[in-house]
Amino acid sequence: MNRRHPRARSLLIAVSAACLLLSFGCVRRPPIATPHPYPDQQQGIEQTQKPARPVHQPASENALAKEIRRQARDLVRQGRPEAAAQALERGLRIAPKDGWLWADLAEIRLKQGRFGQAATMARKAYALARNNPALRDRTRQIIQAAREKNSSIR
Repeated sequence: MNRRHPRARSLLIAVSAACLLLSFGCVRRPPIATPHPYPDQQQGIEQTQKPARPVHQPASENALAKEIRRQARDLVRQGRPEAAAQALERGLRIAPKDGWLWADLAEIRLKQGRFGQAATMARKAYALARNNPALRDRTRQIIQAAREKNSSIR
């Protein structure tokens, strides 16, 4: 019976482990991109930054939210402001970050005499407006009107 020497087995395991560890050191890794200390002298240096995201997404990017806003305007014209408010609340469950839905609902609450709710909803719309000047102006007008009609609103 031909048995291996116990030291030979240990030596074989040690050599195999060493080869394995050395092979990890030979793996090429991509270079780490570092910013150039002088940005105006970046000739020949590859840009590794992500492209900038647009600062502002369209206010009502959800097509369903746009349709709900249209339905709410029609309901207001028909003299059914509470039905319009319910439609807008349904729209807010679908698109809670749509500032125009909040502004429309704030305007309805203002017309209903719910000045505190109108101001709160307009502030929410203003917070969502980001760089949308039309929405910001509209929400400022709603807040101002609510303040004028109810002096307890700040």
